[in-house]
Amino acid sequence: MCNILIFVSFESMTIPREWIRSRLRELPVGIRPHYFGDGERPKRNDNWRMDNAHAFEQYLSSKRSELGFFGADYWMDFQLFSDAYSRLTVYARERFEQYCETLFNELDKAGAVWGAAGIDLELESRNYLKIEQQYAPSHYCAGWVGEDHHKYIPGLFWINYWSREYTGTRDVNPHSIVSRLGGKVTSLQNGVIFRLYDRAVDWIDKQRDVDDFLESSEAFFSMRRVGIPQIRTPKDTMKFIETCQKWP
Repeated sequence: MCNILIFVSFESMTIPREWIRSRLRELPVGIRPHYFGDGERPKRNDNWRMDNAHAFEQYLSSKRSELGFFGADYWMDFQLFSDAYSRLTVYARERFEQYCETLFNELDKAGAVWGAAGIDLELESRNYLKIEQQYAPSHYCAGWVGEDHHKYIPGLFWINYWSREYTGTRDVNPHSIVSRLGGKVTSLQNGVIFRLYDRAVDWIDKQRDVDDFLESSEAFFSMRRVGIPQIRTPKDTMKFIETCQKWP
């Protein structure tokens, strides 16, 4: 089970795909994948090794809209939807924490627009809606909400990445956020990283302060604004779907 989650949004699939081809095999040790392939686990044979240049190029040149890459402690899942939107999700063990800022530094050159990293429980607390079905105890309706980085800023987390263009279109400033909540801002070539607390596990100590801040600003998605439906009958599952559609 993963301990660290990383979400990154792009405005196209072209730039990240070019970055994968030109840079992925040259990344620093720790974030350089060893295998590529489909599914959640690597196929550990020579046909799927990153240093198999011919097989790697064949994989990239296919019409796949989803590309997977595996390191010792993580799985990178690139979802290359269209020229308008793409997404990267990284599922990692807790010890990958030391490499998160290094990865964002690299993704800054890959066309990243918005990104977040933190303990899985932190990201789930802010963007994962899970409702028990009262007519079937221990069964749930669940899904991610508030992820549309065009509609609102999806939230604030342990590590946050915003491109300069993204910051420029919103009436919020990473420096003012850090001055209020604590943390540190690091400028990159195309954007900024701002870390709100030293360790990912420290999120629980700051949870209330961060959630209060999100609720106070219309620029951000806040789970506190979501009307949580009661799922009392099978028909009520439509209320869950409608809630997810309202808060994409």
